[in-house]
Amino acid sequence: MCYFYDSYMLIMSFKIGDKVSFIDENFEAVIKEIISDNILIVEDEHGFDRRCSSREIVLVEDNKYKDIEVDFYKDDRIDKKKNTTKKNKHIPVADLHMENLLDTHKHMSNHEIVMFQTDYCRKKIDGYLKRGIREFIIVHGIGTGKLKAEVRYILNSYPKLEYMDDHVGGYGVGATRVFVV
Repeated sequence: MCYFYDSYMLIMSFKIGDKVSFIDENFEAVIKEIISDNILIVEDEHGFDRRCSSREIVLVEDNKYKDIEVDFYKDDRIDKKKNTTKKNKHIPVADLHMENLLDTHKHMSNHEIVMFQTDYCRKKIDGYLKRGIREFIIVHGIGTGKLKAEVRYILNSYPKLEYMDDHVGGYGVGATRVFVV
């Protein structure tokens, strides 16, 4: 088993034989060799070896969590209407929380959930830009920060967008305010 650390946080552990998927690509691979702390050799679906960083991949199957049920609850202590200013009423909000996007997502793996959320995020950004909207908010939640990092990665691919944590709108670090420059 190989553990990877970043800024004193455990990122991911991989072992030879683990099935993984690339974050930015749509295929699965199997870990064949662990070269260093964050460099791995994986075998893709066509049998080719590929060198990659541990930051490029996510675990596809981890059987130790398969029987664990996840409960979702609404935090009634937070009233978003109280936290928003009048100015926010005119700013569109794309909420990426899965309970707001699908009726049920219990059948989906974590990787599938993140892929669905990032797809939805790209579509919302494209729609806002086509409609000429110059400012909008993307709610990604706080969590572990993985979805926030994916949202920021997507935003960086658009040359005329700037963004920041949405402290003005009351979401704080759980949302990103985006500006077209």
